[in-house]
Amino acid sequence: MENANSSDDSKYEDHRERLDRSRDLTRDESVGTPRKHWSSRVLHRIGRVSEHAAAGSIAAGAVFAWVVFGIVAGFP
Repeated sequence: MENANSSDDSKYEDHRERLDRSRDLTRDESVGTPRKHWSSRVLHRIGRVSEHAAAGSIAAGAVFAWVVFGIVAGFP
């Protein structure tokens, strides 16, 4: 039975190591990374915002508002 427990412990340790590596890869890179240029951090932040589902709806609403404004202002 002791062998089964050590097997479970090794599986747990493997899972924990993979989880730690995953967290390192997906952590917020805009915090505490002075090596990256500010423009790189801005682009990554824009990418994180634009990947949300509502981003397309907001962009479509902005385009619609711009078209309505153009029509009201008399833009050809």
